[in-house]
Amino acid sequence: MSPSSLYRYFTGKEQLFCAMVDSIAEVILAPFSDPFLATLPFMQRLEWLVRRQLTVVEGHRESFITFASERASMDWELAGKEDPVGDAYDSWVAAFRALLEQGVADGTLRPLDTWNSAYLVSGALSATVFRWIRGQLPVSLQEYVPNLLDMILCGIRAEQKP
Repeated sequence: MSPSSLYRYFTGKEQLFCAMVDSIAEVILAPFSDPFLATLPFMQRLEWLVRRQLTVVEGHRESFITFASERASMDWELAGKEDPVGDAYDSWVAAFRALLEQGVADGTLRPLDTWNSAYLVSGALSATVFRWIRGQLPVSLQEYVPNLLDMILCGIRAEQKP
């Protein structure tokens, strides 16, 4: 699409960036409301959701690359006006928190602070995606899921010897 055609629909770069963030947020949050999710035991729900999140990223790679490259400059330009990235991220973390609350309620997870746990999960996913975008992940996103879940669920501490 040519810039003149693009600006027929958007008044400027800020509005275009906000629309891109809204679009990314919509596709990232969609798996949380999939009716199939509720039919699975917690551990399968978590794995399914992580895999779906990463599948969405793979399918929208160019959008995530554009987002990553434009984010810093747009945060500066949007300062004091609106925070579409922060709002979308907060919604994503809240969706993970709701899932983790279910895991605590059914006894699958320890009763830790689910807000901090949700930030941990979303941060681990974000770091994995950015490594993948930069070509620094040694395997595909889907192949990395077992490692990612192991780090999220078991941490990084060595197993304690009896």
